[in-house]
Amino acid sequence: MLARQMGGDAPLMAAVVAFTTLGALFTMPLMLFLFGFL
Repeated sequence: MLARQMGGDAPLMAAVVAFTTLGALFTMPLMLFLFGFL
């Protein structure tokens, strides 16, 4: 929504936010699992 108001590429920003959220969903538990045994 902010990207649209600022004249940016709203669909691209929506995709970036969705991708980073999904990436964090998988990355954070993996890192906790790996570094939990150090």
